[in-house]
Amino acid sequence: MTSQGARTFKTVDRYAKVVQNLTIIFGIFTGVISLFATQYDRRVARTVDMTKLYSEQIRDKYLDLAAKWRAASVQPGFYQQSEEKMKQFVLEFFENQDNDKLLTNYLDFFDGLAVCIENGACDRNSAIDYFSHTARYVCEMSFPYLEKMRKDDRDPAFGAGLERFCLLKRESFIGRYL
Repeated sequence: MTSQGARTFKTVDRYAKVVQNLTIIFGIFTGVISLFATQYDRRVARTVDMTKLYSEQIRDKYLDLAAKWRAASVQPGFYQQSEEKMKQFVLEFFENQDNDKLLTNYLDFFDGLAVCIENGACDRNSAIDYFSHTARYVCEMSFPYLEKMRKDDRDPAFGAGLERFCLLKRESFIGRYL
């Protein structure tokens, strides 16, 4: 082999090694992206599973609770009452065992959902998209009662899942995948 041919061979060999190394680097990069995308898809799938659970077991109870609340709060000037009167109304509303049972069932669901989100098993943004409207409605409706129960029962976790969920902020685009 001539020296010109040897040099050409070394140059081609060097380029081949560079291409090989770049392929390995891009392969690792692609693998990491695929891993994060797969984890994200699993979190969304678990969130969708939670929506199925909600639809099958919780939604009817939520609708019953919301209907009872609307029927009880239809009074003229209801929302113009003083804060103390509103608080008393909420406490009396949830003293009814049926209303308390409906709320407790709803709170149990959100305790589970909050744990799922906080441990990264469910997707935060998807959960916010699916549940934020109803969660905020119940949180606003029942907050004085939740405070009372936390104080009376000395259980600071009563309704904490719902409250934590209502305070969630959306994750950034990159944060969703990590």
